[in-house]
This record gives sequence, C-alpha cells and structure tokens, in this order.
Amino acid sequence: MLSNDDCYSHAVDFLINELLIKWSCIGKVKSFGLPQGPNASIVLADVYLYSVDRAMEKAGIQYFRYMDDVRIFAFDRPGLKRNMITLVRALRELKLNLNAKKTSIYEIEDYAKLKGVVDPKRDLLSKIDNIIRSEKDEEIDNIKQDLIELGEISMKEEGTFSGRHFHFFVRRIADLMKMNKLDKEYVISLTEKLLIRFESEHHESSLISWFLVAASLYIDSLKAEVQKWLINFICDENRNIYEWQEMWALDTIRQIGKI
Repeated sequence: MLSNDDCYSHAVDFLINELLIKWSCIGKVKSFGLPQGPNASIVLADVYLYSVDRAMEKAGIQYFRYMDDVRIFAFDRPGLKRNMITLVRALRELKLNLNAKKTSIYEIEDYAKLKGVVDPKRDLLSKIDNIIRSEKDEEIDNIKQDLIELGEISMKEEGTFSGRHFHFFVRRIADLMKMNKLDKEYVISLTEKLLIRFESEHHESSLISWFLVAASLYIDSLKAEVQKWLINFICDENRNIYEWQEMWALDTIRQIGKI
C-alpha cells in the first residue's frame, strides 16, 4: 500500500527514476523516451493513477482501467454522470483531464458498439499471460500455437483490437525467446515479416526495432541480415521518408553491432 511518509515517498521517487533511466535506455537512444517493448506504461500508470483507482473504489463505482484506458458502468445516465464527475475530480487532482474525443457512452443493448469496447480475445490473452508467467514447460508448449495464430491474425486484419493484439504478440514472443522456447526457423520467418512491416507500418517502428534486436540476440546469423536490410532501407529515399523512423533503424543497427 502506498504511503505519504516522506522516507517512503523518496524511496518510491528514487525507484521510479531508476526505472525510467533503465527503460529509456533499453535498446534506444538515451533520453529519447520510453520504448514500447517493456511494460513501462503499465507500471507507471498503476503508480501514478493509484489515487484515482482508490477514489473510484471508495465511491463504490464499477470501474475498470488498463493503463489510461478507463471503463465505468452505471444503471442509468444520471448515475453514469455522477460516476463521471467522481472520475474527473480524481483526475484533476493529478492535473489530468479526460480526452473528450475518446470519451463515449454505450447502451448495453447496442451490441454492435459494445463489440468495440470489450476485447473478444481477452480471455485468451489472460490465459497466455498466466501460462508464460508460470514458466511451466508443458503448458507453454500448449499455448505457443495460440500465440502464433493471434499474431498472424493481428498482422492481416484491421480492427479495434488488432494493434493491441499485435503488441501483445510481439512482447510475448520476446518472452518465449528469453526462455529459449521458440524454434529458430520460426523466429527467422517472423523477423522477415516484421522487417516488411517496419516499412509499411511506420507507427510500429519502435516496437519492431526492439524485436529485431531481441531476435538478433537469439539467433546470431540474423545480425548481418537485419543490418543489411535496415541499411538498404535508410539509403533508399523512396522508402525512408520519416526522420524519426530512420532514427529507430540507425539505433537498431548500432545495437546489433554491439551484440
């Protein structure tokens, strides 16, 4: 439980600063920002929004939060409005505000809209997460194909949750590489797909760069191939059109060269 004690607060501040320094330098340029690979956003959101969670809990509000994505529930609109007021006041204490453009009201009868709110694969994601954390070999072997299929679907289809599923897939694949639980042939094939995606889906550059470094660490023979592809990408002015994406490519080349 968090405390207001000065010594405790200083310890928390120190820990968070140390984590920020570590996260911002994991495979990236120093002081550039936090990469998307590690679960930095989850930890920081849980710490910073702790008082908001407690305020909603104290008010007896049905409330769910994933990082900064919030869902609140009520039996009617007046009740929903009261719940919203509680949330807004708690956020303002932290100098935060709701994003009006991303705030919507859904009726329980409107199934079509609710499909965009509730992740249909949430149970599968939780199952995969729990099994990987358990580090039980047999169970991990049983869910690997589920994870691979989730990744294949997320890369082919567009939808409300495809981006979230893709990020989940890449992070959990990296977890399996750390545990030496993936066939190298599959990692090589996935690396080729993500190199193509690096170019076509530029908004995912940081996550894919993070994966490329992890894959090169997992399979030594990938180093030269990945570096060559990224160098060709950088040198091609028709493909390399975003300066920030070029930065990710250059830093990935640098990191792989140090492995």
